[in-house]
Amino acid sequence: MSRILAFFSALLMVVQLAGCAPWPSAGVKGQFSRTLGVNLTDGHTVEEEDTHGGFLGDGDTTLILTFTGENRTALEEEIAKADGWKALPLTENLNRVVYEEYFGDLCEDVPQDLTDGWYYFLDRHSEAENPEDDSGLFGRGSYNFTLAIYDKGSGVLYCYEMDT
Repeated sequence: MSRILAFFSALLMVVQLAGCAPWPSAGVKGQFSRTLGVNLTDGHTVEEEDTHGGFLGDGDTTLILTFTGENRTALEEEIAKADGWKALPLTENLNRVVYEEYFGDLCEDVPQDLTDGWYYFLDRHSEAENPEDDSGLFGRGSYNFTLAIYDKGSGVLYCYEMDT
């Protein structure tokens, strides 16, 4: 009887410890799919980099995907219906984020003056009053935002996340 009790106690401890183990994530594509509200799994990865892990989780995440054929059509239909996506051009503040020197390394691949497509902006800063509004972006000492830009002309999606 005591062996059976010891066996089940050990089994219970293993199950509890397994619950503490980090589960593999769906990766950067999964992270952006959830944030942007669209399925990115069919995109071909051109670039993927995540530098998070610094002090307090600071870092940048970059994901650039291309979509072709039916996958491109499906993504464009999804974006057109999804919440939070807005038609290009970018706002003045987001133009600064994408094209000015301070953020240049973050968004260096985005072509100049895109007008055909959509963008998604989420201000994740604790002081953000409206997460979809970029007007307060430059009035704080740190940046915590997600930005995605879809170029309809080329079928390329540029996804960026910055945490400082």
